[in-house]
Amino acid sequence: MARSLQVYRSKRDFKSTPEPAPSRPQRQTASQLDRPLRFVVQHHLARRDHYDLRLELDGVMLSWAVTKGPSANPKTKRLAVRTEDHPIAYNDFEGVIPEKSYGAGPVMIWDRGEWAIVGDDPRTAIDEGHLKFTLTGTRMHGRWALVRLKPEGARENWLLVKDRDEFAEPDDSLADRYARSITTNRTFPEIIRGAPDKKSATASKPPSFVQPMLCQTAKRPPPGDGWQFEMKYDGYRMQLAIGEGAIALRTRTGLDWSDRFADVVNSARVLSKVAAFHDTIIDGEAIVFDRNGIADFSSLVTAIGKGGAGVS
Repeated sequence: MARSLQVYRSKRDFKSTPEPAPSRPQRQTASQLDRPLRFVVQHHLARRDHYDLRLELDGVMLSWAVTKGPSANPKTKRLAVRTEDHPIAYNDFEGVIPEKSYGAGPVMIWDRGEWAIVGDDPRTAIDEGHLKFTLTGTRMHGRWALVRLKPEGARENWLLVKDRDEFAEPDDSLADRYARSITTNRTFPEIIRGAPDKKSATASKPPSFVQPMLCQTAKRPPPGDGWQFEMKYDGYRMQLAIGEGAIALRTRTGLDWSDRFADVVNSARVLSKVAAFHDTIIDGEAIVFDRNGIADFSSLVTAIGKGGAGVS
């Protein structure tokens, strides 16, 4: 077994914990590093409540315990303590680590997707203590950075920081907005009592993403009859996908922003119960009107931080 997973194994008794036992990891080639790798964030109610950020590299999941959870506010720097590498199979682990075991407490898959290095070799970046990367998840998007602090005994402290990009947010509400598993839709109480997967038991998947038609600039309106014109709203182009008991709200590039517009999704759930709307995609614009009935983009950004309250 590779040295990097020996610590993981030494801390656990796999006869008592449901966590996956490790297998032999493999070093990634240069060409493999050119493709996005997997990442997962697991909310862990252990002795201390925290969120574990794990990035795939060389057949293991590099791991950091992030206090208070990730923040999409670039002004906020979250302490991220480097922990032992975990096996790839840990990406799918959700359940309860029993009492008297290392890390005892419930674990929820809070987010997952793909990550990609910003720069050249991630191993060199980690050795130098400044790793820049992009995340394409359901709840975490865009550019992030992990920055190592000065040594503090045996503990390796880093800071997790959001970059200033289109996915940055003005507050620290990201972690607090989501209390359900990204894979099973369960809360912590439901995970603790072993409730079944709420998504697979009652819902089908919504339709797959369809690339929308985008606007093009022109010097003059098109001639001829049969044309209709509408006002250009200042908002986000969104695609509402409706399945049997399932809803997804996606951006024009296919990112799932259902959690960012929870109010819109909840309002649309009634359509997922109507057979005529199953396997339907509705193309539209998410906007917020001001008191004068004019679309206000800054209010839309604020609304996203509150789960989409007030979005039309």
